[in-house]
Amino acid sequence: MTQRQAIRDIAYLAAVSVIAVIWLSPLIEPTRVALPALPSILKSTTVQRWLFNSAFVSITHTLLQLTLCTCAAYAFARIPFFGRRSIYLIVISGFMVPEQAIFLPIYLLFADMQLHNTYTALILPGVASPVAVFLLTQFFRSIPIELDEAAKLDGAGRLYTFLRIIIPLSAPILVVIMIYAFLANWNSYLWPLVSATKQDMWTITIALKKYVQTSGMVGGVAAAWLAGLPLMILFLIFQRRFFNGLHLYSGFNS
Repeated sequence: MTQRQAIRDIAYLAAVSVIAVIWLSPLIEPTRVALPALPSILKSTTVQRWLFNSAFVSITHTLLQLTLCTCAAYAFARIPFFGRRSIYLIVISGFMVPEQAIFLPIYLLFADMQLHNTYTALILPGVASPVAVFLLTQFFRSIPIELDEAAKLDGAGRLYTFLRIIIPLSAPILVVIMIYAFLANWNSYLWPLVSATKQDMWTITIALKKYVQTSGMVGGVAAAWLAGLPLMILFLIFQRRFFNGLHLYSGFNS
């Protein structure tokens, strides 16, 4: 049975590999031609500006989202205050609101404040994430309250307990949220398209379409590789913590 299972596994992996090669074959030749063009593309100050915009917006948004949602989730999970349950239900009710339903009001809000074509407009939408608050709140509730009580007996304040006990224990779920937030912002297309109309404020996702129109397919494929490279590096660095976080059942406990 062991040999048969091994043979089945090898056959399965071989079939998946063949299907993957066939599926990606239309990109092999353009990629082979485009990769040598990467150094010349990187020398372009315009491309460097687009990459900087995407990196700055994605990193800043991710850090703000982690900070805000972590603090809110800790308050919902650990700090008793009047109306906590009602406010928590209001926050997670954001699950039911489609992104398209609030797109126009957000656009008009930033237009009234004259913030379009600024980093502020590219960063702030979506910082308060109901999904992140929900996952973090459920995870914090799964951490034994006895840890907080032991820290309090040792003279630790709430801030110290939060930063030195709760946050380190929550590293796996924080990494998952961080990766998802970074990917969502790096790949965001619709909001930067309508908010950043000046070329200097374009992100790499918006610039890719323009670059294909001016540089052809080879330049577009090269730019696409350039845009996807940071995501691959990020995933390779955090892949172990990412998969550990995905397997955490405690994050979905009641």
